[in-house]
Amino acid sequence: MQVLRRHQVLEIVLFQPEANLMRKSLTEIYKNYQIAAEDLPEAVRKLWYSNSCELDAEDQAIWLDHLSEFRGENSQLIERLCDDLNGIESWPVILTVSLPEADRLLTVMNDQRLYLAAIHNLGELEINEDWDRVFLSPEKHPLVNIHFLAWLIELIIIRLDHPAS
Repeated sequence: MQVLRRHQVLEIVLFQPEANLMRKSLTEIYKNYQIAAEDLPEAVRKLWYSNSCELDAEDQAIWLDHLSEFRGENSQLIERLCDDLNGIESWPVILTVSLPEADRLLTVMNDQRLYLAAIHNLGELEINEDWDRVFLSPEKHPLVNIHFLAWLIELIIIRLDHPAS
């Protein structure tokens, strides 16, 4: 996996296993973005909507509408990336993401990491587990996705901060 920057565009280079993980993660988060806040598992709702509990009812409703609109925009990006990942017959695949889209993609990937951690009751200790231990245990599958997304997030941030390196 590589992230390259060409002017105002990031190119995310993925081989088959990485593309499969990315497709699975994007598909899952897309489905979860379609779920109303009140219908999400409580642990996910607390992570995704934790700021809303400090607002009065009117401001909370406005904030939730804004989040819903934001997730809708993110869903359009997810759909495009999933379309790019479907039906691939040669590797690597290169996903292109504009710099404004990169910020949204970072949010999407982090939302998926939070979602996985919440539904699998994973804390910081488990999430920071060594890669070798993660891959040795099949029940650690959510951690594989969490680590993969963290790695991709890190690569994107590095490329955003240091375009030529």
